[in-house]
Amino acid sequence: MKQLFTLIFTLAILSLNLVSCITLPPPPAPYAFAGIFDYSPLTSKGVFVTESNSVSFDYETIGSLYAISDGGWINNIYVEPSLDALYNEVLKQLDAYNANGIVNLKINVSGTIADRTKRYSLEGMAIRKTDAGKIDAQVSTARRMIGKIDGISLQILEAYPNGTRVLTSEKMNTSQLQKAWKKYFYNQSQIQFYTSGGLVNKTAYAAIIDKKIMDYDTNEFIPLK
Repeated sequence: MKQLFTLIFTLAILSLNLVSCITLPPPPAPYAFAGIFDYSPLTSKGVFVTESNSVSFDYETIGSLYAISDGGWINNIYVEPSLDALYNEVLKQLDAYNANGIVNLKINVSGTIADRTKRYSLEGMAIRKTDAGKIDAQVSTARRMIGKIDGISLQILEAYPNGTRVLTSEKMNTSQLQKAWKKYFYNQSQIQFYTSGGLVNKTAYAAIIDKKIMDYDTNEFIPLK
């Protein structure tokens, strides 16, 4: 009995020592945040938007509208959900049903980036405002941030199995393009890089094609290392 008590006591001491060696994360610091969901990608296309459930004009009820945008994986990099993509889906649905307004609009954010479960969701009632015409359903480019190289941000514009279009906050040099390829695009055969000005003019400043950098300013092919 004495030996059993001694064994239990020893195990208890060892357990306490193990617990005392564990470094606990610091408790969360106070935090505050404010933001605005910009409705202009809808209103600029002629969509009437209100968070109220009542309006002072005549309309036809179309139906309950819902849309989601989930995070996902592009070139083995997790990319957050996109409000642009969410609004694009909404524009497509409104156009399909000849609707031009949304009442009782709500946008929610759920999940977390850390758990790769973040989601934007939108819901409301689609209506046809009788004194307004059709909306402009031409969708915008859904940009998704993937990271930075030497402080230069990279956003995915379009991603396909055989190629990717990328927007950078400024032009990247050859060394930075090498880093971007190794970190994000090593399994892609074609990548085109644009600045915001080049995107407007539909002119890329560089590309990676078959493991070579194409510098459009100098018309040089530079092998990737």
